Amino acid sequence: MCVHVCVCVCVQGLADTEQRDLLPRDAAAALRRGALLLIGVLRDKELQALHVALGPGWDGARRGVLAALRKDWEKHVKYTGKV
Repeated sequence: MCVHVCVCVCVQGLADTEQRDLLPRDAAAALRRGALLLIGVLRDKELQALHVALGPGWDGARRGVLAALRKDWEKHVKYTGKV
């Protein structure tokens, strides 16, 4: 549950930054890297619950950030066994 909350906070911060430019680029990049690592710990069921918890607010910006993070995680971070 703690990881779930941490990812939610990261997604919220990234969505806020995308819409209002609240964080410096370095801070937003660090937040994004942390969120990518935390996403790797969540199971599919937990990711679905997180997606529902983020809700459709802000024209779906939070859900969009989560979807982009998950896509980036699968492409760049997830271990596939290939070298």
